[in-house]
Amino acid sequence: MTEAILNEKRLDPRYIRRLVPDEAGGYTASIHEFPGCIAEGDTAEEALQNLEKAAASWIASAIETGYKVAEPLDFEGASGKIALRIPRHIHRLAAERAALEGTSLNQLISVALASYLGQQDGLAKSMGALKQAITSLCDAPQSKSTARAGERSRSKAAISSSDSPASRPISASKSPSLT
Repeated sequence: MTEAILNEKRLDPRYIRRLVPDEAGGYTASIHEFPGCIAEGDTAEEALQNLEKAAASWIASAIETGYKVAEPLDFEGASGKIALRIPRHIHRLAAERAALEGTSLNQLISVALASYLGQQDGLAKSMGALKQAITSLCDAPQSKSTARAGERSRSKAAISSSDSPASRPISASKSPSLT
């Protein structure tokens, strides 16, 4: 079993490695299939090298204690299509929301699922950057005549951006459960 996991003294590359930058500097690396197997480093490369060593120790400890070492997850069958069974009332609510937002039910569910899983929606990210740029432009020192025009622009931007479906992200805590 160890031979299948460790290929020529290296961890099977099919195991899912996660690399997360630390706010204080450096990186934290982990392996999805090995709970608690974590390593750190000043650079991404160092964190991943340290993760290889930590994984070897984790596997040895798991085998020694009789803990089952998981096989790498296989996502080859992820075609992008799923059959989903949900209660009728949730289907109706989702269809109504999609119609209100002027989008398809498929797109609404995709965005809701991505939001729930922590993915950043590119459009929402772009809208946030645009709002920040507009705010910084509106807050810059201006003459009295351009200040009044800026106030009108700012209020129009606030109204139009708050009415945009992209400015109303779907919150997993407020949305009905998709399970």
